Amino acid sequence: TAEEAVVREVFEETGREMGIDRLGFIHENFFPGDSLKKQGNIVHEISFFFYMKTPDDFEPVCDSFTDDESKERLIWVDEKSDITYYPTFFREELRNPSSSVKHIVTDNRK
Repeated sequence: TAEEAVVREVFEETGREMGIDRLGFIHENFFPGDSLKKQGNIVHEISFFFYMKTPDDFEPVCDSFTDDESKERLIWVDEKSDITYYPTFFREELRNPSSSVKHIVTDNRK
């Protein structure tokens, strides 16, 4: 299930086990592929974003790599941070969380 997958992925990406609070967003994203395998193709990505039950002492650990073998970096940011968010709708949406699931479409096909 998506729920089992996100719990597993959060553990793999952060080194911490967390439970799910609720599903927050379904995001459809259309964009030109930028990795070697996807160059020249339009990617249609569908993502499920969950609100997680985050421990007070949360300190993420990241040991993963991207498709092109670049080291990934994981940092904890809050909605007041000046850092660039991805997806971009997060900054505004997380300032005023909703109990309903939002479906958001981002289309960067040009």
